[in-house]
Amino acid sequence: MSHYEQGTVLPSEPFDPESDAQALRKAMKGLGTDEKAIINILARRVNTQRQQIIQSYKTQFGKDLVHDLKSELSGKLEDVILALMTPLPDYLASELHHAISGVGTNEETLLEILCTRSNHDIQQITEAYKRMYNHCLEDDLIGDTSGPLRRLLVSMTTGGRDEGPADPPKAKEDALKLYQAGVGQWGTDDSIFNAIMASRSYAHLYLVFEEYYQIAGHTVPHAIEKEFSGDIMTGFLTIARCMQNRAAYFAEMLHKSMQGMGTNDRALIRLVTSRCEIDMVQVKQEYEKLFGKPLEKAISEDTTGDYKRVLVALVGGA
Repeated sequence: MSHYEQGTVLPSEPFDPESDAQALRKAMKGLGTDEKAIINILARRVNTQRQQIIQSYKTQFGKDLVHDLKSELSGKLEDVILALMTPLPDYLASELHHAISGVGTNEETLLEILCTRSNHDIQQITEAYKRMYNHCLEDDLIGDTSGPLRRLLVSMTTGGRDEGPADPPKAKEDALKLYQAGVGQWGTDDSIFNAIMASRSYAHLYLVFEEYYQIAGHTVPHAIEKEFSGDIMTGFLTIARCMQNRAAYFAEMLHKSMQGMGTNDRALIRLVTSRCEIDMVQVKQEYEKLFGKPLEKAISEDTTGDYKRVLVALVGGA
């Protein structure tokens, strides 16, 4: 799977952190800020390169680049640039913290981040969370959610999903268990769904879904929509979608962030900045397939000014 993935933001070659740092200093010195120059540099470097630029800036000028960017930029452009300057696990940890500690919990953000990452990603995020907030992510989730959703989120934060190949006899068994826990009985046993959806490898789940269809005559996502509602439904569907086509899931989330009245800028920024180095090439293909227009065009119609310019640069537009 993973070797097909590719980002729209690639390492800059040749890369010279010293001259990048100098160009950024120049863009911020004196009257007015040269936002275009800042975008041209930072949206065309990968995160590890941006970390080197931060280092070089401090060495050369004795100043903190992130602090300087903060004081020179404002609004949505500032939000995007600060996201880009943060190592990804730290950024996602801060988004989780915001989703938990804001007024009311943003369950959708928790599910989007925790149900879509590999074990390795989850471990990095939980470590970053602990380091940044001196709290255990699992404890904060337990304190902030309840019922089946809490169980699913706690399962996700263990980063304990099997990553091995499918086991055909076990897949048949799992499919039957899902059928019996849902459609095949009165009331739904969410703990069986949780156990299978949270712990089996994606390769194995793929087979479970095929076997399920043979038994039930409908898909697992259909059963989830029929048997569950609210956040737990969204959670199980997120896992199902990621297993079937992760890029299409992120394309749908991007569309959702721009749909209707007003843009959900926080989600749009998170989706673009957290996927642009991973699989944005595929996400764009799926977006156009699903929604009939290029992602760049959708972003351009929905945003303005430097905010638009930086997002379009990140998703690989001109």
